[in-house]
Amino acid sequence: MARRKIIKQGKGTLTMSLPSSWVKQAKLAAGDEIEVEQNGYTLLVSPPLRMSKQEPLRFDLDCYSRGMTFGILNNLYTRGEQEIIFTYHTTEQLQALLTGTRDLIGFHVIEQTKNTCTVKELAQGTSEDFDALLRRILLLLLSVAEEGAQAYKEKNEEQLKILRTRDITINTLCAYCMRQLNKRAGTSIQHALHLHTLLTLLEELGDAYSRFYYDVIRLGAKTTELCEKTARFLRDYYELFYSFSPKKANDLRTKRDALRSKTESLNVTSKQDIVALQHLRRILDLTMDIAKFNLAMQI
Repeated sequence: MARRKIIKQGKGTLTMSLPSSWVKQAKLAAGDEIEVEQNGYTLLVSPPLRMSKQEPLRFDLDCYSRGMTFGILNNLYTRGEQEIIFTYHTTEQLQALLTGTRDLIGFHVIEQTKNTCTVKELAQGTSEDFDALLRRILLLLLSVAEEGAQAYKEKNEEQLKILRTRDITINTLCAYCMRQLNKRAGTSIQHALHLHTLLTLLEELGDAYSRFYYDVIRLGAKTTELCEKTARFLRDYYELFYSFSPKKANDLRTKRDALRSKTESLNVTSKQDIVALQHLRRILDLTMDIAKFNLAMQI
C-alpha cells in the first residue's frame, strides 16, 4: 500500500495523483471519466466498464474431457474474460466449445481454425440488466415451484418434463449475472461476495427442483399439499427479498422450521413420496440459506 499527498487546487478543491501503472493498465488519458464509490472512509476508484480492455486470454485444453471443457468455458465466462483463444485437440473439445457458447449470453465464436477456436464477448450488459435479470431468475424459480406443485396435483407428467428443462435458462441467467458482477468494478467487495453467493444458491435451488422433477413423477395427497406449501414458502422469500423487514425474516425462519418438521414426521409409505420428502427438505433448507444472505445484504 502506497501513500499519496493531497494537493490543494484553488480555494476548496483537493486532488491527488493516480498511480501511473494503474493509469496505463486501465488505458486512461486526460479528460477520461472514472468511477468513484464511497463506502464510509473508503473510496473505490475504477475505470468505466467500457474502458476496461483486455488482451485475449490463451487457453490450451490439452487433454481435458468434453465435460471439463464445458466447465472451463463457463468459469472463464463468469470470471469476466472478454476474449479467449482456445487451443483444442479433439472434436469433442470443439463441440463442447460450440455448444457451450450458445448458452452464454453475449459470447460468440468469432473464429475457428484447424486447432483453435476464438470466443469473444460481442454484447455488454449494464447495471440495469443485472437487477432486472436477478428478478427474472427469482420469478423463474417461482414458476418452477408453483407450476410443479400444480402439475403434481393434476398428475400432469408432461408438464413436469417441461419444468425439468427450465433449469437450463436459470443456469444461463445466473452465469450471466455472475459475469456482470465480476466486471462491475464499482461494486464493493462485500456486496459483490453476497451477490455472488446468492446467485450460486439460486442456481443450486434450480438444480434441486430439476432433480426433484426427474426423480418423482407421482405424489400422494399429503405430499402434494406439502409441495404446495413449499412453493408458497418460496414466494414468501421472494416478497421478503423486495420488501425486507425483520418480522418477515423471523416469520420465514419459523415457517421453514415447521415445514421441515413436517417432512420428517409425515407418515408415507410410497417410495416416490419418501424421495419427494428428501427433495423438499433440501429445497426448504436452500431457500432459507438464500434468505440468510438477503439478511446479510440488509445489515
